[in-house]
Amino acid sequence: GLTPITIWTSLMLLAGGHSKASALLTIAMVRADMCAQVARALACAQPDSALLVGLFSVLDAVLDRPMAEVLQTLPLAADIQQALLAYTGVLGEILRAVLAYEHGDWTVILGLGLDQEVVREAYAHALVWAAGMQEVLAQTTV
Repeated sequence: GLTPITIWTSLMLLAGGHSKASALLTIAMVRADMCAQVARALACAQPDSALLVGLFSVLDAVLDRPMAEVLQTLPLAADIQQALLAYTGVLGEILRAVLAYEHGDWTVILGLGLDQEVVREAYAHALVWAAGMQEVLAQTTV
């Protein structure tokens, strides 16, 4: 099957590769890895699904369409769709934690039982991972 990065790259090409899409790709990659790291910290059995949730969390902005409309066109599992639409289920809670970190809202993060240091380390790891992925993508598009 297709990897999330392959899927995302295809979507970015469809979106036209504008600077807006490039900035959103960076956000999406950081969120993707951070969601996967948080899933692992919570001993979640779905770090790959969490990565996908983070990666697709900006699809509405990239495509300038409501998330519900975008998701109707994608064959995603129900738990992934609900995480993206309503932040429900384990995957939704993980996405909420990552978004809360972006906004400095520690109340949500601590409410999930996450240690602040674990979340900071997940973010640091995500920054490094996203930078590496951007290098790989840049090399493959040259």
